[in-house]
Amino acid sequence: EPLNLDSARYSGLRLKLVSCDFTYDSKSSSSSPPPNEFTITLTTVPLPHQKPKSRITWECHFDVPHKAGEGDVWAQVQTFKIDLPFTSFSPTYRGRPVPDSRAQSQTQLRDDSQSMQYLLEDDSEDERPVFNTEHIYEFGLMCRSEFGKQEGRFCLGVLKVEAIEKSG
Repeated sequence: EPLNLDSARYSGLRLKLVSCDFTYDSKSSSSSPPPNEFTITLTTVPLPHQKPKSRITWECHFDVPHKAGEGDVWAQVQTFKIDLPFTSFSPTYRGRPVPDSRAQSQTQLRDDSQSMQYLLEDDSEDERPVFNTEHIYEFGLMCRSEFGKQEGRFCLGVLKVEAIEKSG
């Protein structure tokens, strides 16, 4: 059963997270800070029963605050909340943004070996997929390296995920 977060009632997701900042030994070869950029993904289309196929996912990026600490192993453990409005989620296909218009999509179809044709139906009036929060089939949390931009040890725990109710 998909999760139903009616957009008339809910405006987004609230995450309660716990982060553990590592400190670095001066003798250590790694002097870079721990990863702090994360991505939440939501999938609004069920996984097909046959061979798994790529689907549109809705992504929202967020940063985890880090504090400098002292010690050899752990610096600090902190708990915090992050609000992610549904309007901050963007459609992606295999990690790439979905084009904004039909013209861009057609160009991408010629340039990309992976077909994105199903993203825009010929009889569709819409230029972009619709984020239907009433049918959420998958929830994901990712820490991407961004091709070496961030690396190293990190600790991030999900304590709670809840829908944010609209006021009034």
